[in-house]
Amino acid sequence: YMNLYPTHLNSTDYANATKPVMVDADVRPAEGILSWGSFSDITTQSASLANTAYSMKLNTIEGASGFTIENDSLGFPTRIKALKTGVYNLQFSAQLENTANTNINFDIWLAYTGSNVIRSSTAIDVNKTAGQLGRNVAAWNFVYPIQAMDYVELKWACSSTTGVLMAD
Repeated sequence: YMNLYPTHLNSTDYANATKPVMVDADVRPAEGILSWGSFSDITTQSASLANTAYSMKLNTIEGASGFTIENDSLGFPTRIKALKTGVYNLQFSAQLENTANTNINFDIWLAYTGSNVIRSSTAIDVNKTAGQLGRNVAAWNFVYPIQAMDYVELKWACSSTTGVLMAD
């Protein structure tokens, strides 16, 4: 009070004086907003078995604050670990390719601490015929709450071993 109203330094009648309004801002929501990460993988990822779940590998950290990448039980860098609790917008894009002249289906979904998140799977058909590339881009967002020190993974599967996630 004395610093805000120096002319009242000698006054003892603070009860009738105009007082500043103090606003207490809660910074906890901003902690989640300030956390970010940009991750990629420089290898093409293949489906060695049809209709089998794989975690997307993320062997390159472009930059991050509030997130780290950890290895899964197989030793691959797939787990996006949050250092702070928050509701996060997880955005991704993946170039899907079918290497054979067939039609195949990819499924992509979110997993939280090893369990599939219900209603998060989306299917994409990738068709290829002679003379066509047979590529599609999957790109969407998951808005999901993550507890501090928990992790999420992007999972994928395809209906054929000719399905790959392209590195370029």
